[in-house]
Amino acid sequence: MATRKQIHDAFVAAKKEVAANEMESSWGQSWKRKHEFICHALDDLVRAHREGSRAAKALIEQRFKVGRGVGTNIQVWLQDVAKVPAHQLTRNSLQAYRHRWLDSVIKEFS
Repeated sequence: MATRKQIHDAFVAAKKEVAANEMESSWGQSWKRKHEFICHALDDLVRAHREGSRAAKALIEQRFKVGRGVGTNIQVWLQDVAKVPAHQLTRNSLQAYRHRWLDSVIKEFS
């Protein structure tokens, strides 16, 4: 079982790998830049942050799971649970939300 410090460290490392906006991401590109999704960044960090990365990903799945059969999806969670209108969920606004959420969970596990 991962410690709070391991989870914290995994989220800190993931934040550095998650695109801050559309320009930093690899949407539609064949070459990699930064990740759109937090879980994809955590997957890449599993070697360096094995237990923390797995626990961090499980936390995301627990907190953002929606009952639409789509698995864990922040965009769907924001629409269904937080009632954010779909037209406000642009790529840039979603990335900004992901970073705000990472900041809050990093603080939570500090």
